[in-house]
Amino acid sequence: MSDDDDDLVRFATNIFYATEEQDEVELVVLRSGEPSNACRVRCFTQDLSGQAGFRYGSIDQYVEFASGQSEAVVRVPILRDSSWHTCEEFAVKLSDPQDCHIRGGGCRVRSEER
Repeated sequence: MSDDDDDLVRFATNIFYATEEQDEVELVVLRSGEPSNACRVRCFTQDLSGQAGFRYGSIDQYVEFASGQSEAVVRVPILRDSSWHTCEEFAVKLSDPQDCHIRGGGCRVRSEER
């Protein structure tokens, strides 16, 4: 496999948005390059101003791309609480690529009150 044919995996955007009224936020993960082989990456959450267990449900899972697949969705639970927040963020990271490369490495999710 040449560098020109390498599969690149990344989030569709650097920032995703959610509100407390949502049960979850869907994060689109894209794969580009030569998709004839299967590949996978690890996907996990990381606290920023928003904390796991209070603002969102943490995840740590693999995103699997089958041969020919160019898009996957990762779902992160959004938690409701009784205290008011203007805006809080958490990160979602990609790591441990298998048969692909990661571009960008992650995204942020901005969770806002409505």
